[in-house]
Amino acid sequence: MIGVGLPGARYLEDLTVLRPGGQDDYGDPLPETALPLPGCVVVPRVGSRELRDRRDTVIAGIEVYAPLDGPTRVRPTDVLLRADGTRWHVEGEPEQWRSPISDRGAVHISAERVTG
Repeated sequence: MIGVGLPGARYLEDLTVLRPGGQDDYGDPLPETALPLPGCVVVPRVGSRELRDRRDTVIAGIEVYAPLDGPTRVRPTDVLLRADGTRWHVEGEPEQWRSPISDRGAVHISAERVTG
């Protein structure tokens, strides 16, 4: 459920973190784990890149701001699943920050999606 009772809640989005399950003793992939990441602000990254190597490839990005006290700590190997079904691969280490003038803050997560 998207941010009920919070100011500006209509702009919040609940995401799902898909965490790789690793491999079994035979090297086969184990199922991924789905973890909730509620109350996020998701904004598009300015610009996208196009690669042309015998096909059209577009790399788009988003920036996610998740609550500091959220139930899930995001890792660089995770994938973010949006409600529309798109999967976004986390880029680098998520960064935590706090406001210098209040007790609020967020976790900043960069993610990208490749199509084509």
